[in-house]
Amino acid sequence: MLEQPLKGCDLLRYYAKAVREQGEDEWNPDGLMIKGAHCEKGDFLIMVYCRPLKRRRGDGRFCDYVIRKTEEVFGKSIYQGKPVSVLARDIYDLYSGKLSGKRRMKQTLVNVFITFGNVYFSIGNTDDGVISITSRNVEAMKPIVKDESGGFFMKSGTLKEEQTILMCSKTFAERLSKDELIKALCPQMQDEEDNLDEAVTSIANNIRGKGERRSLSAAALTIRKS
Repeated sequence: MLEQPLKGCDLLRYYAKAVREQGEDEWNPDGLMIKGAHCEKGDFLIMVYCRPLKRRRGDGRFCDYVIRKTEEVFGKSIYQGKPVSVLARDIYDLYSGKLSGKRRMKQTLVNVFITFGNVYFSIGNTDDGVISITSRNVEAMKPIVKDESGGFFMKSGTLKEEQTILMCSKTFAERLSKDELIKALCPQMQDEEDNLDEAVTSIANNIRGKGERRSLSAAALTIRKS
């Protein structure tokens, strides 16, 4: 697995934005988190998207619980100065170990995306929910090959210099075309944090304008070369 960023990664810039709306649903049970940490060895960033397979009372509280536990492990690993591969393994172990015994965990989908420089780790128990957007293409990032156990899987790789990573609910994926995603979220359009804020908000408004009334959730991370 990759341990250190490749040469030149200190010239990359990162912008992040999340949106979580209730819509006309009674509640939005999804859990979202974007968190960064600056360390002597470099900058870490984590995105987490957690959602229930079915909408039941208590699912929202459980998704929030998963987010809190993930944040605790992330913070502890950063404080202890662990390398990114160990940090990712700690989070993987949280899901496949401590949380796996929770009844609701078996009915919960989780995606995690961790970056350190241009190194990334993707963790989850589903092969959808994470999309890569460049100036020319939109493709699903499928780090997970599900087996019969339905457990959690992890993959590492190298980020492109110009790329937006989008974690989103099916509400987003179903309502937006490839061209709409590229136009709004291609990295070349994100010159600063405010641009990504406006882009994600605009997408949410676009979806609402198409008649979507369900709750929606999304987190976006843009990587740009300085």
